[in-house]
Amino acid sequence: MAVRVALLLNEIPPYRVPLLEALAQQVDELRVFISTTREPDRPWATDWGTLDVVVQRTVTITRRRLHPQGYCQTMYVHVPYDTLVQLVRYKPDVIISGEMGARSIQAAIYRRLAPSSRLLIWCTLSEISEAGWSRSRTKMRRMLVAAADGFVAGGQSGRRYLRSIGAPDSAIFIANQTVDIDEFSLCPTTRSEGANRRMLYCGRFIAKKGLQAFQAEAASWAARNPDRTVSIRWVGDGETGPALKAFVGPPNLLQEFPGAVGYEGLRRHYAECGILILPTLDDEWGLVVNEAFAAGLPVLGTVYSQAVQELVDEGKTGWIYDPHEPNAAAHALGRVFGTSDAALAMMRGQARTRIRDLTPQNIANIFKHAIVSVQTETDFARLVKR
Repeated sequence: MAVRVALLLNEIPPYRVPLLEALAQQVDELRVFISTTREPDRPWATDWGTLDVVVQRTVTITRRRLHPQGYCQTMYVHVPYDTLVQLVRYKPDVIISGEMGARSIQAAIYRRLAPSSRLLIWCTLSEISEAGWSRSRTKMRRMLVAAADGFVAGGQSGRRYLRSIGAPDSAIFIANQTVDIDEFSLCPTTRSEGANRRMLYCGRFIAKKGLQAFQAEAASWAARNPDRTVSIRWVGDGETGPALKAFVGPPNLLQEFPGAVGYEGLRRHYAECGILILPTLDDEWGLVVNEAFAAGLPVLGTVYSQAVQELVDEGKTGWIYDPHEPNAAAHALGRVFGTSDAALAMMRGQARTRIRDLTPQNIANIFKHAIVSVQTETDFARLVKR
């Protein structure tokens, strides 16, 4: 069965290239249509590898969203207005459309105009990330659900959200987010005494990441435990950066701010630290968890990361807490520092083992299975399901 696939995305970050190249090997032809070469707050250089990429004509709207979790976030809403024209020219057998916005609406129109085509919507979302949207947006999404042949979700929380807006469970395929774990697996699992409990944060300095609250709780814990050194390396940059850098904690709270680092430079920081922190209030996944596990770092993260929910096993591959519970981060830090060096060494090996099968090739296989499934199923069978 010859398969020509059109993949519609906002952008292609470097960590996604290995997955898309693996997917290109699974189909006869893959063309990626993107709205922008790079969003303004991303530090990486543009590199699409061997992918066939088309940059669309797009209008980008910048807006601020107040999330029910209490943070305000800058969002870039891309409206690629030539999607339908591009699809008519390319004539794909299957469309994989990222998110549930303007590009997916145009993809649904093409699906209607070309009945032999199929539409998969790749939904990188969770129940938390989608909380608080308006009724009109939810209604529009229900209409998209009715028009699509299948859905790819990043995890079980994404599955539950899709089911809540009418997607049949049998049409949802789970494909966890993935990175090139071979790159990060080059890090040794052993750490020097100084790096053993050095904590690492990698990412944007924005409100939804919960960084300032974690910093304050780390300082409080350090003040109550003056015989312990709490060391944090903050890798990244963003709007909350000045406040993080200006914070003054007790003398046994040691903080480093090396700035934003290109994707190719991250491995060094993983190798020089012992524990990844992800104090997020909302992450539909959290690829730093994948990177950390591959590098042999246990993860101290919140329940609001889907990756933490699905990959972290308390006390075995990391520690989990709810940032809305009083002193939860401080209690989690107590568990971290209460873990022996021998137990930490064991956790590093368990983390690496936990992530070893979550490779770009294996996730590409799930996408291929989804493609074959929606192509095999008739329109009549799809309607009966619903």
